[in-house]
Amino acid sequence: MIQQLIQLITTMTGLHIRPQDYGTFSQKIWRRVQQLHLSSLNEYYNLLTAANIESRTEWSELMPLLTTTETYFFRDRGQFKLLREVILPELIAARKSSKTLRLWSAGCSTGEEAYSLAILVQQLLPDWPNWLIEIIGTDVNEVALQRARDGVYSHWSFRMVDPEVQRQYFYPQGQNWLVNPAAKSLVRFLKLNLVSDNCTNAIASLGKIDFILCRNVFVYFEKPYIVQVLRKFYQVLRPGGYLMTAHAEIQGLLLDEFKSHIFPESVIYQREKPTRNLPVSSPNDSLNHQSQPLSPLLNTPYYTPNGSRLSSPSQPPANHGQNHQRNHLSTLSIVPPPVASIPTASEQAIAISQSLEEAQKLINQKAYNEALKKVQEFVANHPHNFDAHYLMAQIHANSGQHDAAIVNCQKALEINSLSIDPYYILLHISQEKGDWETAKIFAKRIIYLSDVSASSICAHMELATVHEREGNLLKAKKLYLTALSLLNTISDQSPVPYLGKISAGELKAYLQQKLNLILY
Repeated sequence: MIQQLIQLITTMTGLHIRPQDYGTFSQKIWRRVQQLHLSSLNEYYNLLTAANIESRTEWSELMPLLTTTETYFFRDRGQFKLLREVILPELIAARKSSKTLRLWSAGCSTGEEAYSLAILVQQLLPDWPNWLIEIIGTDVNEVALQRARDGVYSHWSFRMVDPEVQRQYFYPQGQNWLVNPAAKSLVRFLKLNLVSDNCTNAIASLGKIDFILCRNVFVYFEKPYIVQVLRKFYQVLRPGGYLMTAHAEIQGLLLDEFKSHIFPESVIYQREKPTRNLPVSSPNDSLNHQSQPLSPLLNTPYYTPNGSRLSSPSQPPANHGQNHQRNHLSTLSIVPPPVASIPTASEQAIAISQSLEEAQKLINQKAYNEALKKVQEFVANHPHNFDAHYLMAQIHANSGQHDAAIVNCQKALEINSLSIDPYYILLHISQEKGDWETAKIFAKRIIYLSDVSASSICAHMELATVHEREGNLLKAKKLYLTALSLLNTISDQSPVPYLGKISAGELKAYLQQKLNLILY
C-alpha cells in the first residue's frame, strides 16, 4: 500500500520519492493515519482519492510534510545579477508602452523569492507606481503560503542581503522583519499544484506572463511531469518572455519552442519572438553588466569573514581551528630584485598586503572588473599566494561564474589545504547548483577543519538545512542544536563568522524558534 500511496502522490503532484526515502515517507504517512484515527493505510488512501472537502484538507496537511520551505532572499547571486542587469531591463523596455509587467515565482515556498523580485523591480523602475506590476507567487504548500502572505521573516532569511537593502524594504518587528507595504503591494500568493491544476486558467487569466522563476522545484519531479509543467509554462508565457530554473535542472528536457540563452551566470530559456534576440554575452561581459547604478542587493562579497579577511603581516600563523584569522602571507617566497637597495622581507610583505587590501576594497564596492585586473596582475608576480587566489574566487563567485570560482578555490587549497575559507565558497556554489550531496561534503569538511569552533556555525546551519530538505529531521535537529551550543561561546552582540552582520543573539532566536516549531 505504501507503493500505491507513493504512486498516487507522484501522479497528483509530480513529486519523485526516492527509494532511500521510503522509510521516512512511511513514518510520515503512519503519523497522519494515527492523527486522523484511521484504521489502515487503505482507509488513508481512500481519503486522499475522494472528491470531497475532507480530501482537499488532508492534501493541504500532507504537502508540508513532503516539501521543504528552506530559502532566503536573493538566493543565487549570479542569477539575480543576470536578472538585474540583463533580463528585467530588456523586459521593462519591451513593456514600456503598455507599462505592464507580470512575473511569476512558481514554487515560491515562504515568499522570499517573490519579494526579492518585487524589490528588484522597484529598484529598476523609479516610476513603478505608474505601472501595472503583478508578481504572483504560487506553491502547493498552504502553510508556506500563509507565511508568505504574512511577510514576516527571521534574520536567517537575510543572510545574503545587504543591511541597507534590509532596512529600506523591511521594518523590524521584534526579533523579525516585516516586508514594507510598497513591496508587499506588488505580490500576491495563490495555492497552485503545477501538475494537477490548470495553470492556464489560474495564471494566464491574469494576462500573459513576462517572466517565470521556478528554481529547485523540478529536482523533486519525475521527468514526465517536468515536461508537462514546461508545456504549461510555455502556454502562459508571452512571446519573448523568459523562464529561469535552477542550474542544470531541466537540461535535455525543454520543448523545441524554447530557445536557450547561455550566460556565465546561468542558462535562461525564452519563448521565441521572431524579430528579437537576446544580446550575446561573453564571460568577461558578465563582470561589467552596468546598465544603471543600483543600491547593492547582496552583502559583502562571497562569504568574507567579519571584517577584512586579509592577514596582517605581523600576525603569527594560527591553528586550523582559527581559519578566518590565519596568516596566509607566511607561504610567500620573495625573490629580491637585482637593485642596490633591496626592500626587507617585512617591507615586501606589507606592500603585498596593501595591494590585496586594495583589491578587497574594490570587491566590497562591487567593482569586480577592476578588482580582477588588480589581482591578476598580482598573481603574475606571486602565483603561490593564497589570498590572491581566494580573492579571485570571491570575484568570480560574486559574478556568478561558478566554474572559474571553483578553479581558484582549488588553487587556494593547493597552497593552504587547511583553510575553511575556500570551502565556504564551494559549499554555497554547490547549494546554488542544487548539488546537495557535494554541499554536504564541503560542510562536513568545514566542520572537521574548524574543530567544531564558532567558525563552523554557518556550516552546521547549512548542513542541517540540507538534511531537513531530505526529510532527515533527526540529523537536522542534532546539527541545529550543535549550532546553538556554539553560539553560546560568543556574545549575543558579536557577528556570527561567515554570516555577514547577523549577530549571535539574532541567530539564537531564529534557531530556538525553529527547534520549537518544526523539530519537536
